[in-house]
Amino acid sequence: MGRRLLLSCLCAAAFAGGCDRPDSARPRSPDDPHRDVACADCHSGVLVEADRAATPQAACTASGCHAEGGPRSVSLRSITFLHRNHGADSVVATACAGCHTHPSGLEPLTATVEPCALCHLSEQSAGNAGECRLCHTTLDHVAETSQGLALPHQGLPWVDGGCVRCHYDVTEAPVAVPLARCTACHADTERVVAQGIGEDLHQSHTGVGCLSCHEGTGHRIRAMSSAVRLECSQCHAEVHGVEPIPAWPGTGTCNACHDGIHREQQALVLGMVPGVGSPFPSDKFLDGLTCRSCHLPLPGDDPRVAVEGNADGCRSCHRTEYGEVLEWWQDGADARTDRVDAALARARTALRGVAAAQPALDTAALMVAAVRDGGAAHNLRLSHRLLVDAGDRITTAYGAAGRTAPQPPALGREPSMGLCSYCHYRLDDPWVFREMSGEFHRDVLRTGGGR
Repeated sequence: MGRRLLLSCLCAAAFAGGCDRPDSARPRSPDDPHRDVACADCHSGVLVEADRAATPQAACTASGCHAEGGPRSVSLRSITFLHRNHGADSVVATACAGCHTHPSGLEPLTATVEPCALCHLSEQSAGNAGECRLCHTTLDHVAETSQGLALPHQGLPWVDGGCVRCHYDVTEAPVAVPLARCTACHADTERVVAQGIGEDLHQSHTGVGCLSCHEGTGHRIRAMSSAVRLECSQCHAEVHGVEPIPAWPGTGTCNACHDGIHREQQALVLGMVPGVGSPFPSDKFLDGLTCRSCHLPLPGDDPRVAVEGNADGCRSCHRTEYGEVLEWWQDGADARTDRVDAALARARTALRGVAAAQPALDTAALMVAAVRDGGAAHNLRLSHRLLVDAGDRITTAYGAAGRTAPQPPALGREPSMGLCSYCHYRLDDPWVFREMSGEFHRDVLRTGGGR
C-alpha cells in the first residue's frame, strides 16, 4: 500500500470504549469467547483517549491466549485463506487488531471482508482469473445473475479464461483517509497532519483497526457484461414515461420491478437451458460481445420501445456483406422451430394419455420454448442442437409408448463455425455462390468466419 498522504489518524473507536475503568471486566454475551477477559488485558497499548487504548499484537499472542497466532486457515464468507501470520510479508505491518474489531463497548470481536481489499489492491485490478481466485478459491457461492437466472460457476467453460469476462468492473478500495477520521482521536488535527505528510504512519498505528482510519472498502462487482446484467437504460431511453435513473428501486435493473425480465435470452446466451448437460455458451458471448454490441438504436426509434437487434450491429464489426446473415439466421431458426413444434403437437395428439411418453414430450417442449423465447440468434449453434435433440425426444416418446415413430422433422445443415452453413442457415435455400464476391468468401474461409 506504501506511503499515503493522509494516513495520520489514530481512531480507536472500534475498541473498548464504554468501559468505566480500562481494567474492568463487565458482563458480556455468553457467546463471547472473551467474556472473562478484562478490557485492559487486550487494550494495553498507547492510550488514545481517557478510556481507549490500542491493542498490541503481543496482547493477542500472549501465553494462554492465541500463542500460535490462531487457526492455520479460516473461511470468511466465500473466501478461505491462510490465517496464521497472515500478511507477515506485507509492506504494511498487520496485527490481529487490524481485522478483528468490535464496536465501542462490550460487543464481541468480529472480522469482516472489508479490510481485505485495503491490502489486496493489486488483485482487484482483476487482469486475469488467477488474481480473483487468490481469494475466491471456491465459486459455488454464486447463485444467480441479477435477473434471477441460475448461474452455477463451477465448471463454466469460460471461468478459467478470466473472471473479468463477466465481472469487468470491480470496485477498488479507497486508500485515502478522510480528515474527519483523524479528529475522532486527535484534538490538534492540523499539527498531526503536518507531521505526518509524506510519512507512512502504519507502524505508529499498530493495534488499531484498519477501518478505524480507512473508510469501508465496498469491494464488490460494480459492472458486469450486459449479457448477464441488464440495466433498463441500456435499451430503453424511457420506461413508463420516465427516464431511467440510478435511484430506481434495487439496482436500477429491470428485475427491480419485473421479476426475471429477459431471463430466457440470458439462458440461451450463457448456454444453460433445459436438456443441456453442461453449459454451451454462445460463440459471441465467448468473444466478448454484450447485448449492446448487437442491439443498437436506429434513427427515429421510439425511445419508449426496447432497442431491437438489427443488422447494423453486424456491420459495425463485420464486413458489410454480413448484414444479410441476421435475417438468414432468423428465417432458418423460425422454419426449423415451426417444424419441431408441429411434430411435437402431432405427438401430443397421438400419445395423449400415454403416461410413459409424457416426460420425453415435456422435455422436448422445454427445448423448443428455450429456442423460441430465447431468440435463436443469441446462440445459433445451441439452438440448432436443441431443436435436433427435441426431435429425438419426440422419437423417444413414441418408443416409450410402443409406437413406431414418424420421420423426425428435417432440420437441414448444422451451423458450423467457419463453414458455409454457419451463415447460410435458411432451409431449402439454394446457395448462390456468385451473390457475393469470390474475394469475400476467400477472406471468410481464411479467417474462419471473421471480419
